[in-house]
Amino acid sequence: MQELDPAFECRKEFIPQQQLNCGQIFTLIQRMLIECNRFYAGYTVKIAYLSYLFSKKLSPDRNINIRDAVLLGLFRNVGDYHFSIERPVDYDDMPPNLVRERYLYTYAWVKNMTPLSDIAQAYLFFNTRYDKKIASMNRFMEYGSLVFVAERIVKLLLSGGSVNSQKDLEFYGITNFNMEYVDFYRELDKDGSVTKMLVAGEPGDSNSVPPCAKELEKIYQTFECSKEQTNMFFKTLVSILDFKSSVTVWHTIHTAGYACSIGKFYGCNENELNALFTAGVLHDVGKIAVPQGILEYPGKLRKWEYRVIQTHVSKTEEMISDIVDPVIAKMAYRHHEKLNGTGYPHGLSEKDLSMIERIVQVADVLSALVDRRSYKDEMTEEQLFKILHDMVEKNELDPSITALVDNAYGVLKAHRDDYTNLLILPLGMVEIDFLEEMSL
Repeated sequence: MQELDPAFECRKEFIPQQQLNCGQIFTLIQRMLIECNRFYAGYTVKIAYLSYLFSKKLSPDRNINIRDAVLLGLFRNVGDYHFSIERPVDYDDMPPNLVRERYLYTYAWVKNMTPLSDIAQAYLFFNTRYDKKIASMNRFMEYGSLVFVAERIVKLLLSGGSVNSQKDLEFYGITNFNMEYVDFYRELDKDGSVTKMLVAGEPGDSNSVPPCAKELEKIYQTFECSKEQTNMFFKTLVSILDFKSSVTVWHTIHTAGYACSIGKFYGCNENELNALFTAGVLHDVGKIAVPQGILEYPGKLRKWEYRVIQTHVSKTEEMISDIVDPVIAKMAYRHHEKLNGTGYPHGLSEKDLSMIERIVQVADVLSALVDRRSYKDEMTEEQLFKILHDMVEKNELDPSITALVDNAYGVLKAHRDDYTNLLILPLGMVEIDFLEEMSL
């Protein structure tokens, strides 16, 4: 049995550090949004790309940050993901009060769930006619106009319109915003290459990812963020899982906390602990592609539904393998493998699985068993230990790791809570700010 070092508690408290840079985080966020709902992403990815092209054309004295303009475009549909994740609705088919609702929620979410709080007000200008004098004093209007022109041009193009048609520009409301961006578009699209990039991959085509998505992934790698901003965007990544399932968010956070806690008392070094923390967050990102009705079904899943759930591991592998450190990626997508070779998706066995990969496996099982779910109450310690012992007897989990859990579960859970606090953003403030704006 792995004995708990009594002196460990007296040492300087270890604070895990996530191991992704901002470019990797933005790429994963974009991939998550695409897998979450390709109809909405079919617009927002293109809006983000066009926002990049527009912001690059502006002179520095306009005080528009290219990174922030791109991200405002990428998050433009947050309100849609929140209110209508399974049944996509086009803004042009919605009454004005619902369009307002979507933009106000997006504003509240970006304000509280990202480092972009200082420019989130840009979304509040969605129905405000552009005024050059006001925009020169209020950068929110300029940011908003840039993103809204990009959004309207994408809509116009996908509907078969032309930026060279005054009638089309007026019909799609583009003339309400800064027409300078229309001139930029005409200049950028002299050879038709931008239009070709944007109209490829129709929104709603479940087999299509906009070509500009790959271009944006390259662009994200050029962006810079402070350490504080990067860590908050990492939390943003976690919170996006809430678009599909709040249960998955808490399971993700708790798995990361358990992994780091177990690793700490197991004797892992700091690099390994940071990797465990990061892998715990990434291990279920593939669930963003699973239908919400299955993720939050309040009962026992049927066989075909369980098979759908299982696909999240392969989807996680697909989403992270080419951009995340291979060691961390394997820790994340191997969490359902078992020592006896009966796990999935690759049927790996004991000889294939490193100790830190096994720690993530146990952390995932712990969170799944202990946490309250839509279909079960929180499990007692007696029930938990019995299941863990049964899994060890079947050679599914590592006995030395589960012995540590058995020996120090209370301490491990306390440290889990400390670590999970590092990943929580104020979702409650989103609702407060949203309701406040709706009441105005």
